[in-house]
Amino acid sequence: MKHILRAVFLIVALAGAAAGQKTWIGGGTGTWGAGASWSPAGVPGPGDAVTVNTGGAVTINNVPSTSILQLFVTNAGTNLTLQAGTAGNTLTIAGSTGTDFTVATGCS
Repeated sequence: MKHILRAVFLIVALAGAAAGQKTWIGGGTGTWGAGASWSPAGVPGPGDAVTVNTGGAVTINNVPSTSILQLFVTNAGTNLTLQAGTAGNTLTIAGSTGTDFTVATGCS
């Protein structure tokens, strides 16, 4: 019985460790903490991979000191600017399986 409970616990723990995906849908300018600016809705956090792929200029304001797993800037023409909410804030890309930070050709 103990082995079964351990196996169930391990499966639940691994399922909880899977990365979430958050994609910016907040237009050209918005606030990191606005959950409606992300798809699926909700502010990215330590378990999330973040994608910005608008094909245009994007400024995301009020970025807090936080950690995400990965950051991908994709779709030619996407020009991303991240502005800290407070001087000294740090956005940490903690890493996951595979590539952790990508700025695709034609993006900045």
